[in-house]
Order: sequence, then structure tokens, then C-alpha cells
Amino acid sequence: MVICLLLASYCKSVNDGFTTAQSCCLIRCEGKTLAATTQALKDAIAILPNGHNLAVLGPIDAPMSKKNSRYHVQLLLLGKNRQQLHHVLNQWWQPVLALPNAKYLKLTLDIDPVGW
Repeated sequence: MVICLLLASYCKSVNDGFTTAQSCCLIRCEGKTLAATTQALKDAIAILPNGHNLAVLGPIDAPMSKKNSRYHVQLLLLGKNRQQLHHVLNQWWQPVLALPNAKYLKLTLDIDPVGW
């Protein structure tokens, strides 16, 4: 639900062709502190390849931001086509997992999540 609202607000505010996004990717981060989970996703954004041409939405708190004493934060990447998104993910995901602040966090990658 939150992802849909975020996407809708983005599409209303920006007219750059992503209103017809063909493919998306949701990155979820789970950890003991909200600051660590948010910072991990900010660091992940910082190492995106130059010229990635993706819309980056987030990081934002998950719909249930705290569950079982762990914080949940999300990041949404939108691409105009599946090939473009997968090309960026192939270069980017392993360095994200290797980030020093991602060591004690659970990072998951969901390509084309249901209900986005």
C-alpha cells in the first residue's frame, strides 16, 4: 500500500516517462536500529552506477516499520524496461551486500513485487 502511494505521488510530481514504468525492484532492509537500516539504503543509492537512468524512490519506512524489535525500511527502483533494470542490478547488488554497514542487516531484493 505504501509503495503504491509513493509511486502515485512520484508520478504526479514528475513527468519523466516513469509513469509507464515497465519493471520495478523493491529492496528491503531489516536491522536492530532505524538509523542503521536507513543509512544502509542511502549508502546503496550512493554506489549506483553512473548513468543508471532509474527512478529511485526512498528509502522509506516499511508499512510495519518495527516488527519483532527490528526496523524495516524499503527502497524502490523503477526502470523503463526489464533489461535496463537487470543490467543495473547485475552490477550493483553484490557491492551493496559487501557494504560495511550491511554486515549485520538483512537485505532482500524483490523484482516486480506483487501489488506495487
